[in-house]
This record gives sequence, structure tokens and C-alpha cells, in this order.
Amino acid sequence: MYFFRTIRYGEIPERFGLPQPVKQWNDIYDATYFRNGCPQNLPFISTEEDCLFLNILTPVIYSTSSNKNHLRPVIFYIYGGALQFGNIKFILSKLYDGSHYVDFGDFIFVSVQHRLGAFGFLYSGNERAPGNQGIHDMILALKWVKENIERFGGDPNDITLMGLSSGSMAISTLILSPLARGLFHRAIMKSGCISDYYTYSPERMLNFSKEFAKLCDCPIDNPNHMIDCLQSKSINELVGVRLAINLREIFTGNIFLMMYGDHRKLLPERPSKMFANGNINPVDLIAGFTHGEQGNFVENFHPELKNGSQTMNIKDVKRIFDKISSSVPRMYEHNDKVFNFYTKNMNDNPLKSEVRLAIGHALSDSIFTCPTYLYTQKYARAIAKNSSNSKYKVYLYRFDHHSPYMMIMSCPSWMGPCHGADLPIMIGMAHYTRLLSFAFSATDRKLSHQIMKTFTNFIETGEPGNFIDNIEWPEFRSVQKTRNGQEKISWKQMVIDSKSRIIVDAHIDQCRFWEPYLSVDDPIN
Repeated sequence: MYFFRTIRYGEIPERFGLPQPVKQWNDIYDATYFRNGCPQNLPFISTEEDCLFLNILTPVIYSTSSNKNHLRPVIFYIYGGALQFGNIKFILSKLYDGSHYVDFGDFIFVSVQHRLGAFGFLYSGNERAPGNQGIHDMILALKWVKENIERFGGDPNDITLMGLSSGSMAISTLILSPLARGLFHRAIMKSGCISDYYTYSPERMLNFSKEFAKLCDCPIDNPNHMIDCLQSKSINELVGVRLAINLREIFTGNIFLMMYGDHRKLLPERPSKMFANGNINPVDLIAGFTHGEQGNFVENFHPELKNGSQTMNIKDVKRIFDKISSSVPRMYEHNDKVFNFYTKNMNDNPLKSEVRLAIGHALSDSIFTCPTYLYTQKYARAIAKNSSNSKYKVYLYRFDHHSPYMMIMSCPSWMGPCHGADLPIMIGMAHYTRLLSFAFSATDRKLSHQIMKTFTNFIETGEPGNFIDNIEWPEFRSVQKTRNGQEKISWKQMVIDSKSRIIVDAHIDQCRFWEPYLSVDDPIN
């Protein structure tokens, strides 16, 4: 296996501006060592603003004289980290070891580094900080891969995007962006998706950017004055304003994010409107989420609920809902409806086990589960509406398996696998037990092997196959003819567990509840 480290794919002429293609070099590029990461508030990562690099893992050194029929599929990996932290040195070498896929499926594995936090997502409403800079970085990296990956043995016409959390959110943005058209061919989205919610709106991002500028003692009356001031600050002054890993802010969306309606029209309109108009990049898609995405939020920030056998008054339950919704942008105005929906089956003195489940589901549904479910539904429907897209297929999963190792991640068994807890199984770490073999159970190893085979088959063929417990994974949108000749549409989803299974029309009730907030246009009936 050959590892090309931190190859430069772009340059950043001006802080907060758009990236530019890397200038051609004539001498030998030294790809034997890791260069710096992008600015972030983590002490163990060396950071500079000149940070647009990518890594390439390949099983062989490719010769231009070789048969081009032997070009390999390419995995383009976008790491998670809430768009606030992460880099390809720390992430790839420690957590997302692409060698698992290179070994298992004979692929080329590319991981990309992009700008984070204010450097990658500050929005001034003008060209000086057009928003979505970090996503523009990814598009530039995809163009570099498209133009150069054949030299490393990769097929430029067979590129699969893969990402977790904010990496998955970025992929959901790229699937809709007209600026990314034709740059990739399949996608695997794990626990993350953009939506119509206020958090991703230009209004919110402009207000959030101004609040950030005020914390930096910069004026906000004029966008040019604001950017001039922010550009005069040192890296440490900017990254020190906000903690990189502030779980409460990350879980409630009080962070820099991608946006729709940005100045450069990377995402011209809100996602549901683009779906309604058929403005998508058609690709094969696997999307999914864990069954207990926000369980660790409840575990970490509401310790009073740990003793599930105790009861509490329903008025105290309401106060907890009020407290949580007040920390989520624009959620408090909907809090009564949320509270009534998730407590409709509670009595006046519910068990704390009931309360924590209700809170966990309300948070999970609003932030991860229903954004992904609704996005995938509307994407599948948009694909089906256009006959020229009939070859593309869409699949959805839910990861239900809870393993003891997840307790180390503050992921309680009562909620199920929480956000990111499935990662070691999903990326093959549990299958390739070279390190920490004691941490994984036989079921972990079995599922990891099955998922690796499933994703490998999808990357190669566009179909997941029947590698999970010999169950044929059906397309998410299933159409059957009724006796009177009408079409009946159902939504079929793979549940990955110790005993995996297919579920039909799950999550319909809660996602219909959230649809008016998350995916406004062209609702699913």
C-alpha cells in the first residue's frame, strides 16, 4: 500500500475568500510527510491558513503504460467534526483509517482537508465572505481528483463520496449544488443532512457571523469594515473566541454551518425547493442514521434523569423541554407543540426513563433522524420523477446495534447507539482488530465485516446487495400496484442490528411532525 500525504490541491488568496486551484509545480512534490491542519481550537493540531491538502492511499503504484481497464473506484472521504475541528493527519491516521477500504475493496482512498469554523463558513453578505467557503474547498478538491486521480490508478468516472456527521451534511449539500455537477457518481451519507431549518438560512448565518465579529471586537455596521477588522486578527485571536469541542453548542446548532441562499449560489435555494424543482445531481445514494443519535446529549447535560426508575412531575418535564428549546435557534416558539407531541402518552408523573427517551427522541428526530429521512425521501422522489434518472437507486438504513464499547463514548444503552458511536463498526475498525481487539464483540466484528462488504458492493455496482444477514436490501422508495391499478408507495429501510431486518414506513409520524420546519416545500403525503 502506498500513502501520499498532504498533496496540495488549492490555495487561499485571502482570508474568508474562495479557494483557487493550486499553481502547477515542475519539481518533485514531497508527499512523504504530513503538513499542517486548518485553523481550529485544538492544541494538538498544528494549524495554518494555508491548509488545502488531501491524502491518497492506493494499493499499487500506477503506471501510465498499464491497462486503463484496471483503474480502481475512488472513495472521496469528508471527515466529521461539526465543521469546527478535524484534519487528515489526525483523523485519517487515528480514526478514519482508509487502509481498511483499500485492503478490503481494492479502492483508491482520498481524504480531503477543508477550512473550518469562521475561516470556512463566515458570511458577510458580500463577496468578501460569501459563505460555504469550506464546501467550495471540497468542490475544488473534487475537481483536482477528477483531473489527477488516474495518475494514482483511480477512475475519475467512478468516485463515491463518503462522510460522517458534518461530512455527511456536506455531501447532502454537494448532491444539491449545481457547482458540484458531474464531479461524483455515488454517495454514502452517515448521520448528517442539511435541511430548510433556520439554522442553515442566510439570515441566521449573517446574524451569527456578526455576533462572532462582536466577540472579536470588530464593527458590524458595514460588511467591509467587519471583514477588514476580522482579517487583521491573528489566527489565535479568531479560534480562541469559541471552543472547538463545545458539545452543547454543537448539539444545539450554535456553530458555523453551511447555508442555502449563499452569495455564490452554491446552494441557490432551500433544499426542499430544489427537490421540488428537480434541481439535483442524480447519483446512487445510501443514507442513514443511528437509533439513538442524541442519547449522549441527555446523558451529559441532564444527569438528573439517570435514575430511570424514579418519577417526576410533568411540569418539571416541561421545564426541561423549555430549557433545551431555548438553546436551539428559533425552537422556543415551537416548544409547546414539541412538548405535546413527545409527551402525549405520558401521565402526570412519568418515569424518568420515559422522560429521557422522549427528550432523546425529540432531539434526535429534529437534528439527525428526520432531516435525513425527509431529505432521502424527497431525493428518491425527485429521482423517480425524471425518467432519465431511472438507473439511480436510493437506500436508507438505521443502525440499532449497541455495543459495550459505546459506553466509553457516554452512549447509554437505554437510548441505543448515539451519534458517531457506530463509526468503528462502519469503517472496518472492528473487523480489522489489529488494535483494541478487546473492545469489540463477536457481533461487532460480524456487522463490521458485513457492512464493509455491503459498502464495497455499493461502491462497485451502485447496489448494497444481501451481505447483511443474507437480507436483500430493498430500495427506499418501493412502488407496488394495487388491485385497482393504483400505485402504492412504501418506504423500506434496513435496520442494522445483531438480527438485522427490513422495516416499512417507520419514522413517518415523527418526521411528518417535523416536516413543516425541516423540509417546507412539496410535502410527502
